[in-house]
Amino acid sequence: MRLKDVEQQLSTIHLDVLCSADLSVEALQDRKQVEIVDLVLKLNEKLGVLDENNDTEKRLRLQTQLNNVMNAVDEDLKQVLLSNVNIKAFRSI
Repeated sequence: MRLKDVEQQLSTIHLDVLCSADLSVEALQDRKQVEIVDLVLKLNEKLGVLDENNDTEKRLRLQTQLNNVMNAVDEDLKQVLLSNVNIKAFRSI
């Protein structure tokens, strides 16, 4: 039971960090594409968990972060991500 509690706390902290991280164009410009793809996958995975748990505030913050990342990448990478990943409700801004 203790392990489950620690895993839950770690997951909550990870979610909070993802929600508050600086994912602006400037912050992402020096990142490799593989790092950005990994970030998009993690954001998308967390959105799926939040959909199940119905945490509206965090889901909206995480959705904003995903939109920020998707709008920061070049069109080629964006098209690859959109064609290969079920991006939850990505909205082009």
